[in-house]
Amino acid sequence: MTIKKLSVLLIFVTVFLMGLSSLVQGANFEDLSREVDDFIEERKEGTASVSLGIFKGGQVLSKTQHGYIDEENNIPAEEKSIYEWGSVSKVLVWISLMQLEEEGKINLDEDVKTYLPQEFSKELKYPHPLTLKNIMNLQSGFQEVDIKVEFEEGEEIPELQDLLLASEPKQIYEPGTVVAYNNWTPALGAYIVENISGQKFYDYVQEHIFTPLNMKNTAVAADWRDNAFVKDNRSKSKSYYYTEDSHESLGPCILHIGLYPAGATAGTFDDFLTFAKEFTVEHPKFFKEAQTFERMMGASLLFADGQPRIHHGLLSMDDAVHLVGHSGNTQGFTSSLWFDPTDKIGYAVMTNEPGETAYNYGLAQFLFGSGDRREEGGEDISGLYTSQRTIDQGPLRFIKYLSGILPISATEKQGIFKVPLAGMTISYQGGNRYRFDNGNGLAYQVVERKGGILENFTTDSQALGTFEGAMAYALIAGALFLLLAMIIRLVRRIISKLRKRENKISPSFISHVAGSVISFAFIYLWLLASSYSKVKIAIVSLICIGATLVICWNFLSQLLEKIHGKGKGLGAVTWQLFMVVFVIFFQLYKFWG
Repeated sequence: MTIKKLSVLLIFVTVFLMGLSSLVQGANFEDLSREVDDFIEERKEGTASVSLGIFKGGQVLSKTQHGYIDEENNIPAEEKSIYEWGSVSKVLVWISLMQLEEEGKINLDEDVKTYLPQEFSKELKYPHPLTLKNIMNLQSGFQEVDIKVEFEEGEEIPELQDLLLASEPKQIYEPGTVVAYNNWTPALGAYIVENISGQKFYDYVQEHIFTPLNMKNTAVAADWRDNAFVKDNRSKSKSYYYTEDSHESLGPCILHIGLYPAGATAGTFDDFLTFAKEFTVEHPKFFKEAQTFERMMGASLLFADGQPRIHHGLLSMDDAVHLVGHSGNTQGFTSSLWFDPTDKIGYAVMTNEPGETAYNYGLAQFLFGSGDRREEGGEDISGLYTSQRTIDQGPLRFIKYLSGILPISATEKQGIFKVPLAGMTISYQGGNRYRFDNGNGLAYQVVERKGGILENFTTDSQALGTFEGAMAYALIAGALFLLLAMIIRLVRRIISKLRKRENKISPSFISHVAGSVISFAFIYLWLLASSYSKVKIAIVSLICIGATLVICWNFLSQLLEKIHGKGKGLGAVTWQLFMVVFVIFFQLYKFWG
């Protein structure tokens, strides 16, 4: 049975044909649940477990739990199963700030310095103040955190204030100018809640959000200390990476998020559904006044074409209709809540698979239909884009060119583009909007803005300049090539030594060794991207500085010999200068910044 077949159950079929925002208008529980079962059946080969619910006006229309939370022991997903919220946790921060604003204890347009100790202002370098609304709009200007903020089971987890100070990233954009999703600033917002309320953030949420909603099986703290049920049962949930062709078990997949307000919440699906459906009532229980919810649902940031983009921390995912909500990922789970604020219809979903899209986003198309309205024309948006959610300064700058890259290529059809390797199709929708579709549930609209910027519902992407892109990738490729060349030279020298040939160490060889040290250091940081620390970065950076000095000294020595007519040539000059430029370009010397 298809979505179109379910639509005949609607009382006003003509309204549906005109673009009604939901299938569930007029449908009864049994019919809708049957459609959900068919939806899951079509995707079961790629499903570990999924718990999902559909609701309208605060009432649950359908709830289903399918698959295994522990496949090895044949334990199905059930009411006591624990899932992780991921970044949906951030919604708790935004609600808490709106509660404090409701009580007159904060002003969302006030400089955050008003609510923070002085030591938190060291990276606030722009004259324009950073406000709480900037934080809620993902326009704080901070780059991503570049040191370790996640901890294995048994590791000591720092207090929120201490970790915020230790991991404070650089502010690379002026506040209010660039949308760049960030995990540090929501945690900063939670710390402001602590300062104003006098409570630990997890205690504040338990008292002011979970208790009014009677949510008894959800924890917020990094180690889930605030809910014994979650802490005792989280290890019973396992994670999987499923495709139609392979099933891979990831085990319990426990990793504690030190900046916990940004993504550590975990609990049962029943609690998550209780929380999600509250967004479709006129007066949610977590606000004293209905007007507070009205203010929260007002657009606090618009797309370039004037349509709502962010609603005080809640994101907009536009396709067939305007949806508001949030999704989240951890290393083993994906969760989402999305709703239509006009017709008060929405869905909640939790899966024990990382990066899952068939349910977390595919339910939007199941309920509301496809928004694909292809038109002729549109600008040529092909090119290489980098996410503004990045690390643009400091010793880990190379990450900008290794992740968050969006290559868009044109096709033979006008207005149709592709993202190679990602399976993403882009189609022109009219105006300055383009629809991105990964073919597995995730579909959303992106707005093109002047200056080579694409605005999606979480982050701006900027077209990468030809010179910068060529420089970055040439240096990365060159570093890897130099490493390979060094290995070959070492093997040849060993063979020569074994054959008792002359084995004089040349300046060129010394330069290759120094350059390879830098390459090894670079690859070391690249491969250990999840476990950075300031100490590791400082050590690697010092090694790179030392190797760079060796290269410079060797180059100058050869150059002087050449000038005085004693040198035979500058055979290793190219590689020597190459590695110096490499260090400078990727700013590996700024470990103290």
